[in-house]
Amino acid sequence: MGGIKKRVLSRAPMTDEELSLRHARYKEEITMKPYADIVIENHQGEFDNAAQELIATVGKIINNLHNR
Repeated sequence: MGGIKKRVLSRAPMTDEELSLRHARYKEEITMKPYADIVIENHQGEFDNAAQELIATVGKIINNLHNR
């Protein structure tokens, strides 16, 4: 878990149990990544970029729905 553990714990304190549950959820989610139509990654220190990408993506989806 290394870097991910450090990143998670830098955001908020967690018990070992909470951290274990979060790690299990992460492992489950990452297996689904190849099946996703859209993946927006939130890299350390780049939250604003991820937020802007999310906003732009939602805007494109809305525009596509209106243009059908």
